[in-house]
Amino acid sequence: MPKKKKQIARSIYVEEIRTRIAGVTYNDPRSGLNRQDIIRRYVYPGIRLIPQREPGNPHDGHAVKLILEVKRLFGKKRFHLGYIPRDFSENIDKALRKKIPVEVIVTRVTGGTPDKPHRGVSILIRYAL
Repeated sequence: MPKKKKQIARSIYVEEIRTRIAGVTYNDPRSGLNRQDIIRRYVYPGIRLIPQREPGNPHDGHAVKLILEVKRLFGKKRFHLGYIPRDFSENIDKALRKKIPVEVIVTRVTGGTPDKPHRGVSILIRYAL
């Protein structure tokens, strides 16, 4: 997936990564809800996701999970949608450890049709270098 560096000030560069969320076909481990149902109900282009380190993940020591926060009448509900793909997780994990802000924005939701029933979520990740 494309990676791009963009200069936003004299000495500040921003890394931009366009990719898809990994693991969207599995259930949310906290709630037990089907991630496909969560995506169908709550995910649309333009919403922001919260990246959160998951250093104890047995599959990837640099795993970064993506959290969707939904405002409800009486508070907020959080859903674990999936992960930043392993190809990018090490750099994102390092940025989060250094307290560098990482922005994750949904750019597209695909699927959900009879010929492609599983939904996918495309995202844009931005962080300073």
